[in-house]
Amino acid sequence: MLIGIDASRTSKKEKTGVEWYAYHLLRAMRKLPSAHSFRLYTRDPLPFSMPPAWEERVVAWPFPLLWTQGGLSMEMLRHAPDILFVPSSALPFILPRRSVTTIHDVGFLQERSYRSARELSYLDWSTRFAVNHATKVIAVSEFTKRELVRLYDAPPEKIVVVHEAHAHAVPFTEEAVQEIRRTHQLTRPYLLFVSRIDSRKNVGTLIEAFRLLKKRKVFDGDLALVGPLGFDGADIIRQGGTGAYGECIRHLGWISEMEKNALLQAAVAFVFPSLYEGFGMVILEAQSRGVPVICSNTTSLPEVAGRGAYGIDPNDPESVAAGVSAVLQDSELRHTLVMRGRENAKNFSWDRAARETLEVFEQAANTH
Repeated sequence: MLIGIDASRTSKKEKTGVEWYAYHLLRAMRKLPSAHSFRLYTRDPLPFSMPPAWEERVVAWPFPLLWTQGGLSMEMLRHAPDILFVPSSALPFILPRRSVTTIHDVGFLQERSYRSARELSYLDWSTRFAVNHATKVIAVSEFTKRELVRLYDAPPEKIVVVHEAHAHAVPFTEEAVQEIRRTHQLTRPYLLFVSRIDSRKNVGTLIEAFRLLKKRKVFDGDLALVGPLGFDGADIIRQGGTGAYGECIRHLGWISEMEKNALLQAAVAFVFPSLYEGFGMVILEAQSRGVPVICSNTTSLPEVAGRGAYGIDPNDPESVAAGVSAVLQDSELRHTLVMRGRENAKNFSWDRAARETLEVFEQAANTH
């Protein structure tokens, strides 16, 4: 059969969760033996080479927005594949007979105060449209599947859980790590956070917990915040920089994957008190690089982190500070978290995710 795939997100330069998911999944899928042919739809040239059975189709659309609903819908109307796969919940209006989509989370329902009414309406509509019209829905965690069943009355048999994964950890030499640290002026020990910088990711609480650690003289180092600014990220960074110990709070912005991996490798600990995650890929990245992880004990994060993380209450700065303090001051605990984290990360791979995703396509093809 001909499998069409929306690959538009793989070409984005500054990738975050959904874009990295699409990128790594398709790169792994290229390597799998398959009797099927593939057509990848994109707005810009793809950032990887194509196997012989794969076709790249650039779909023109004259407007900056609504490429999925406009350009991709028109492509489905003219040249529909046997199955269309969209690695996010935004399916086009016009669909072939069979379609598969990935829904990463429904966190927007918990973030109403952070989004405009128009944005909330579109996200809610697109998720409901996907649940109702896709032949199969991939959820990236058991938690996300439960949320779709609970909040959107999704039939459980329609939803297949395929876990995300993490990029293979390539260790850096000490010289390379130190050079990257100097580039970002991280000359002292540091705690690391990687994600979008805004209230949805609970960065304000993390900064408050960091100030408690500094005030109590638990940690004589910096807090490094890596990621693009979200809706109120500029305010958070400004307030963090002007408050107590502001000179120790460093926002590095978006950085390359190479830089991120080097900074993960050298971090004292990775701290991730996010309020809501459908998966939390960066947890596995930290674990695979031998970094002790302190993360929220809510939503999907216990499912992803397994026994390889110290769980904290993300709503309580004291809990976050206590978790970091425990890990910093107990060398046996640190060692245990690192060992368990490495083992846990081995349970997730993009090769496995690609195989299971192809199986979902085949299930969809056989759905009546």
